[in-house]
Amino acid sequence: LDCKQEFCQEIISGAPHNVDYLCDQCEGHWNGLLLGLSEINIPYEINHRIVRGFDYYTRTVFEIVPPVEGSQSTLVGGGRYDGLIQELGGRPTPGIGFGMGIERVVSNLRRQEVVLPDSVSKKTMVIHIGAAKMYAMKLVSNLRQSGLSATLGPAGRSLRSQLRYASVTGATHAIIVGDDEIRKGMVILRDLSKSEQQEVNSEHLIQALGSDSDR
Repeated sequence: LDCKQEFCQEIISGAPHNVDYLCDQCEGHWNGLLLGLSEINIPYEINHRIVRGFDYYTRTVFEIVPPVEGSQSTLVGGGRYDGLIQELGGRPTPGIGFGMGIERVVSNLRRQEVVLPDSVSKKTMVIHIGAAKMYAMKLVSNLRQSGLSATLGPAGRSLRSQLRYASVTGATHAIIVGDDEIRKGMVILRDLSKSEQQEVNSEHLIQALGSDSDR
């Protein structure tokens, strides 16, 4: 698939696509990935000829490229390797990794005139329970686009476990969202340093987290 020779191209163009032969579990994961990208408005193209050099990658491999330069200026390339830690003797652990060209990233930040914050005093983790993962992903994306530091809580863990993880990672605030909160259009905003929380309208969440100077 990665052959650059001209005589290979006709063979490659007629090769089957592995996404057309996925098992049920992998197909569900693949469709969920595409849905997540669409929900948070990340444009993507399915490339059936991406090849990563390591044989421990599983499921999805990816590249991130600037929209104006194309594949010759790839910024990031990587993929999932859910079985790698187990192969090395550890317990089964989902994983993802990538290589990144720092110079290219810096160059693109300058070209797009991205202003980086001097410091981040508020770090927020969005904790999701029930069937709220996709909603939580969109919330994280919106917070980041507003200049706030936000991460998504680990899937499949209880509320208590996610709160504990938020504290371990240095988060100052947690946003808790579940099925009930989605129905009401509200979220629970918890100040982890004070152990205080309040219910906030999701449309007013950014204001509730504070002004630019408090971020």
